[in-house]
Amino acid sequence: MKENVTAKALRSLGTCIIVVGILGAFCAGLAFPAISISRSGRMDSTYNWGLVVAVITGSILSGALFYGMAEIINLLHKIEKKLC
Repeated sequence: MKENVTAKALRSLGTCIIVVGILGAFCAGLAFPAISISRSGRMDSTYNWGLVVAVITGSILSGALFYGMAEIINLLHKIEKKLC
């Protein structure tokens, strides 16, 4: 059975969202450092792990939604083929 083109496109888009999101998260951690002020008044900047975790979580959830939508379309396509 031939796979649905829309499902295939959504599945590959979901995979790209996850991969680019994870790579972009580590770049964002460097680009936007976390700044803290010590008791002596000195400002320190460190790697922003909170931003990295938030962006990775968001990209995985977004990619999973696209992947899930592709699976739903693929299942509906199989049901249609069985009915016709």
